[in-house]
Amino acid sequence: MSLNELMAVVSPPQNPIEIGNESQMAAIEEKLGTRLPDDYRAFAGKFGTGRFNDLDRVCIEVLNPFAPNYFVTLDYMCKTLRESLEIDARRTPVLYNAFPTKPGLLPWGQDDNGCTMLVEGPPNDWPIIVNPPRYSEYQQFPLSMTAFLTKAFTRQLTCILWDDPEFFSGPTPVVFQPTTQLHRIVLERS
Repeated sequence: MSLNELMAVVSPPQNPIEIGNESQMAAIEEKLGTRLPDDYRAFAGKFGTGRFNDLDRVCIEVLNPFAPNYFVTLDYMCKTLRESLEIDARRTPVLYNAFPTKPGLLPWGQDDNGCTMLVEGPPNDWPIIVNPPRYSEYQQFPLSMTAFLTKAFTRQLTCILWDDPEFFSGPTPVVFQPTTQLHRIVLERS
């Protein structure tokens, strides 16, 4: 699956917020110390910053590497993930590390749970790893980020993050809402 298949399910915004160019992406990847998957890169350029929402129950935000707060958000999410993995390690063997350790889990999005990519091997082969908070249970999908989202939004995915296999089955279709950090704060308070 590709970005085009995701765009057939959810239209990108006409005026995406915080999109960048190839030289900016190169600088971001240099700072990260790794190349990002092609579909994730293309998604950031087409959708920008925002979140998927079905207006009923679901909200998934994909981290945009072009957003001014990307590295602050990523650092916080990796720190939280590391702490969670350390707690899990006390109860059961932990299968993963947190980025920047390689192989390691690199957060790419968030909902009420956690969405990560396993940074191991060529970027376009990174699988999606999901882990509900407070559980040492992981589920791996041999899918790209855009394929994962497409399958989730078309109810072709059963996932431990959502207790209902048809979580995105509300009467309202999934839409993408462009938002900045300031917009998110206003939306969450209203």
